[in-house]
Formats: sequence, C-alpha cells, structure tokens
Amino acid sequence: MNIQITWNATASNLPDDDECVLIALPDGEVWTGFLDAGQWFYVSGDPIGVDVTHWAAFPMPPEVRMMDEAGISVRRVA
Repeated sequence: MNIQITWNATASNLPDDDECVLIALPDGEVWTGFLDAGQWFYVSGDPIGVDVTHWAAFPMPPEVRMMDEAGISVRRVA
C-alpha cells in the first residue's frame, strides 16, 4: 500500500487550531504536533522551540474486510 502525504508550507497554509498533524522541522525531523493560537506544540504539550516549516494531515487508516457472526462482510478500520 502506497500512502500519499501532501505537505503544506506553513508560510502559506496552516491547519485548524488543535488539529493533530505531522510537522516538519528545519533539520528534516518529522514529529506530530498541533497549532494553538499561533504557537506550535508537540503532542506532549511541550512548545516547539524552532520554526515548523511544513505540516501534513494524517493519512486515512487502512480498511480491513472481515466477516461478522452472520457471515456478512464488514469493513473495519485497523
């Protein structure tokens, strides 16, 4: 399965406040974090001390097909 991630430059587009996203830092590291009132934070709640250059929404989780008790195929998210 290939997952396409679309990175957004923070200079031109920002996520909604408190939306957990992937963030890219100037040194190339990628973390999870969120924006709140113009300040970036790691998901731990610690403020990020450097500029976040890009962000991306999380990809959708994979779908798993399975049979329920009646033998009907259902989709569940892993």
